[in-house]
Amino acid sequence: MTRATRHFSILPLLLVSTVTAAAVPQQRTTIETVVETVTRRLVHYLQPQCQCSQVAECKKEAMGSVADCFEQCDGKLEKFRAQTSLSLTDCFAKNVNNAVDADECLFKGMKDFCRSDGERRFIRPANFSAAVGSPLQMAPTASEIPDVPMFKRALEQFNVFQDFFGCTKQCVHRQMTACFARKRCAVVIPPQETLKPIYEKCNAHTPQMSLSLLNTCQCLAHRKRVTSLYGICPIISNPLFIEN
Repeated sequence: MTRATRHFSILPLLLVSTVTAAAVPQQRTTIETVVETVTRRLVHYLQPQCQCSQVAECKKEAMGSVADCFEQCDGKLEKFRAQTSLSLTDCFAKNVNNAVDADECLFKGMKDFCRSDGERRFIRPANFSAAVGSPLQMAPTASEIPDVPMFKRALEQFNVFQDFFGCTKQCVHRQMTACFARKRCAVVIPPQETLKPIYEKCNAHTPQMSLSLLNTCQCLAHRKRVTSLYGICPIISNPLFIEN
């Protein structure tokens, strides 16, 4: 075989090597693109867990919106408003501490709800307002109370309070969830079978809640002239009536 022949026989190998070498960067680019895409989707799927300081800021912001939530839920007081031309929500604003206490209890009952400022953890995002948004049925049903006109009327009036308080609490929780979203972080929500007894315990009828309900009811009855509440405020604020 001549030198020229040997030269041309090596040329195809050189061409193959060149093509192969050129293909390697292309393959690496494809792999890197896939990894980048998967990473991006995971980051979108997982969010940083909120720091406890961020949660505290959102709680303060949400509780600052209670007055606005009262106005948004004013339609739930239609049965009361039909009896008077006076504004009603200020009677509720004077006795708002029970809602604050109930939420504080809820946060304390949910372990790992937030993380300390020195930690960094990614979690699946959960909708806080949806998780705790189901209103509790705290009032007895009509069949569970004595067949006495005064008690029947008391139940009708109490249901108005319950609808208004439930609407307000859901509104506040939506505000809190929106705050978490703006901070681009998420909170840990326990499964419903764990969350429900915590929620029920924190919203149980307490002496403080009874006093708050009594004060609100009397404010509506005597200051706002909601006549359907005359004479029944001590009944609907009595834990024995609520707990049957």
